[in-house]
Formats: sequence, C-alpha cells, structure tokens
Amino acid sequence: MGTSEAGVQNSERAHELMRQAHDSGYRFPEGFNGFRAKLSYQIGMTEAEADLIVRGPHMIEITAPDGVEVNPWVRRELMSMAGHRWHLPYEEADGKHVLTLDPDGDEDPLGQRIGVRNDSYDSSYRVANGRVAQVNRKVGPMRFSIWIQGRVDTGDGRELPNYFTVSYWDAKSGKFQRSDIYTDRYADVDGVWLPFERRIVTADDDGMRSQRLALTDHQLLTAEEAGADAEAPYHHVHQESEAASQPGDE
Repeated sequence: MGTSEAGVQNSERAHELMRQAHDSGYRFPEGFNGFRAKLSYQIGMTEAEADLIVRGPHMIEITAPDGVEVNPWVRRELMSMAGHRWHLPYEEADGKHVLTLDPDGDEDPLGQRIGVRNDSYDSSYRVANGRVAQVNRKVGPMRFSIWIQGRVDTGDGRELPNYFTVSYWDAKSGKFQRSDIYTDRYADVDGVWLPFERRIVTADDDGMRSQRLALTDHQLLTAEEAGADAEAPYHHVHQESEAASQPGDE
C-alpha cells in the first residue's frame, strides 16, 4: 500500500474497495506468453486485414499485405486491449498510490468516490458492488470520464467489461469534446479470454462515426515463440496519453 502524503491519510478502506475491484477484473494468467491472430479492421469506408502477434502491450507485431499501411488507431487499440488484460498485481497498480475516501461519496448512484493523490493524472474512481463503475482522469489538455455499463462473466468469479463509454472535456474551459461508445467481445481460447472484437461509435460536433477491429483464428504462444524479451506487467492510463494514451476499461 502506498505511503501517506503530508497531511493526507492513506485510507485503508479505500484500498480495501479498490483491491476488491481489482481482483474482480479478469487478467491474463501470470507468465502469459501472448497470442497470434488474424486481424481485420474497418475505419469509415476503409477496410484491411493483417496478421497479428502480441507478446505484450508494447510488443505488438502487425504484418500487413504489401501496399497496406496500418492505421495508427489500430495499434493504439490493440495496446489498450492487451494492456488492460496483462497480469498486474494490485500492489503495482492502485496499491502503490495514496487513496482517499470521500465521506459523502457513497450517496452517488455510481458508487463510492475514491481519490488518487500521488499519480500524475488527478485520478478518481467510483466503486459500487465490488466493481469500478467510473474512472476519471486528466491527461494534458483533456479531462475524461469512463463509465462501465456492462460486463461478461468469465466463469471464475471475475468479469470483463463489454460496454463502456468514454467522454472528454477540455480541462481548462470544461467544454465537452466527444463521447466514444465501446462494445467489446471476447473469445475463450484454451482457458484464456482473448479480445475478439471492438466496436467504437464516436459522437461529437461533426456527427457520428464508427470504427471496428476483429481478431480471429487465435493461437496461444509458447514460451519459445514469445522469446526471452516477452513483456513485463503493464500499467496504463487511457487513450489520450501515449500519443494520447490507452482506453480505460479498467
């Protein structure tokens, strides 16, 4: 558990709630080697296919046919989809931060508010029924909130988010920028739940548009195929930080 800041008490109850929420979320097994799959995606009227190998959230190999340039959006989404599922102990995630409990936060329909005091993103959460219901962060000039609206049961007491919405505001003016509505689907491959499909509908002042990527023909990598450089645990923020960052389906 993180240490207290000067004048700020690191709340044991907040950590209790966040650990419970962390443990309820599905992650790949410790030592997971990665996977390969066939990738297809559609952005507007543009469609393409490629071969994919994922050895870690930052070790993603996309092999497209000659003459096909893969849109950077595809790699960002794949990094997010892998990163949020990669094994990460609580102590290396929110457990290393100073957390505070809003004394009036449990009256909100979205749940108890928990503040994060020593991260770089002015983060906070809403936790209800042992699950993260909302994530709030600030990255650069943008502030965003993630609402998790649906989950799928993985059969072992854990869950995966399959419906969530991310809304963005200008951090300085508070002006609303856009909302991204996510629908995720998963495939159970030899006992490991892997990403199968992601659809995003974006709504902003320019109207509505959609994007989709799908993974098929999944195969788990062996330790030999993963190689000695397979990636260590990954800690994310969200999609407006790595060039924007990665989606926050927690």
